[in-house]
Amino acid sequence: MTEQEQIEKTRAVVRGMLSLTGRTLHRTELVKLIYLADNRFFESTGRTITGNTYMWHHYGPNSVSHAITCEAKELVDAGTIRMTVSESMYGGESFRYWVDDPDGEWGNIGSTLDAGERQVLMDIVSQYGNMSIQSLVGASKRTIPFEDARQYQLLEMKQDANAKNMRTKLESSGEFLEQAAVSLEEAENGEWVDDSEHGAR
Repeated sequence: MTEQEQIEKTRAVVRGMLSLTGRTLHRTELVKLIYLADNRFFESTGRTITGNTYMWHHYGPNSVSHAITCEAKELVDAGTIRMTVSESMYGGESFRYWVDDPDGEWGNIGSTLDAGERQVLMDIVSQYGNMSIQSLVGASKRTIPFEDARQYQLLEMKQDANAKNMRTKLESSGEFLEQAAVSLEEAENGEWVDDSEHGAR
């Protein structure tokens, strides 16, 4: 992935998360949701959606060089998303993001994210989107890359062996392409894809 592709993917995922949650997200929430999506996608494909790498930061996983919040700021400056800055209870600044038209913004993402990437975002929002900040941070810290690292180290994401084995098994039986086609078609139409319907475990 080129640097420009990484920027475009990161911006699309920021917009996608804000659109799918349909609410104002604290900066910590936004970063942790995107990390969880990247980690989930890596488990299945061996790559992240955004192309970003992550490290153990003060409050759990964070993108290296604050790539997520840097691209969020660019989107704010461009008028694509909104942001407010207020004083936090600890005396620092508190950043919150939202989009004016969640449905429209999700539709505007277009071809920047493919069907599988969009499906993972929907899955992550369904699972974690209504959690409190504390619960969301806790969930991000319970991921294998974070548990296997130490403070300030880069996180090493791992591909899930079960996901790889299932894909290999289905490919050899000819079932994988059929199931993938059905799932991608549903995702393209904006539908939530339940893996259990297609035989995945």
